[in-house]
Amino acid sequence: MKQTIEELISQEGVASSLPNVYYELKSAIDDIDSEFEDFEYIIKQDISLSARILKIVNSPYFGMPSQIETISHAVSIIGLAELNELALSTFVLDKFKTNPSNIFDINRFTDHSVFCGTAAKLIAEMVSYPKRETLFTSGMLHDIGRLVLCVNASKQMQECFKIAKEEDRSLTEIENEFFGFDHTEVGMALLTSWKLPLVHVETAGFHHKYKDSLDFSIETAIIHVADLISWLNDKGDVDVPSETPILNDDAWRKLDLGGDAYISKVQEMVEEKMSLANQAFF
Repeated sequence: MKQTIEELISQEGVASSLPNVYYELKSAIDDIDSEFEDFEYIIKQDISLSARILKIVNSPYFGMPSQIETISHAVSIIGLAELNELALSTFVLDKFKTNPSNIFDINRFTDHSVFCGTAAKLIAEMVSYPKRETLFTSGMLHDIGRLVLCVNASKQMQECFKIAKEEDRSLTEIENEFFGFDHTEVGMALLTSWKLPLVHVETAGFHHKYKDSLDFSIETAIIHVADLISWLNDKGDVDVPSETPILNDDAWRKLDLGGDAYISKVQEMVEEKMSLANQAFF
């Protein structure tokens, strides 16, 4: 009997809720009476988040003249909108690290997610999109449904991988045949259950099937192109070459980055900036 999406995302592990610290922090960010000391108190409850915030604010990305040593000072520099996305991406990374699968390489999956997030942030800069940290998080989250499938439906996914490789077909296509849905739909359901912003839900759900009518069409177009560039840089999330995305013409036109041949130029620009971005954020 096939599992439903609801059954898949109701299991513990990767599909379980985000840590309470994230929701406490988001509540404080949404409260106009919160002070920097309030954020520091919440953030200090999580060692990995505290360390990452201090690493980022002391990186060349911010170019501070002296070492920043306190969380409250770091938050004042980073800003609340970026803090929220930073916390979310940190907790998602922790989920990647603590949910290994015996059917695919979790390190490859994590590298793909980070590369896609970083590429999305850089493409957002190219098209003058203002909320670049949001795009980084969307890139981190876009394939989380596949992780859920590989961990919570491993036997079925093992067969999906086998067929995709033997028949040189898209893994996403095989997922649909096996489950009646694919990883994008699982990702949408999971992120909705986590009560995350709709931009993350929509980019996860439609990065393979872009439509101009989406509420977050430009964001989804950015994630679509960032995902493609990840694969072109040998940073696909799985070892299935036929899963490499095909450039969606409507998504490319939405970004107004030039003709189809220009994708290689965007790829070069992302590669050039990737090193500095990774030094700052990871």
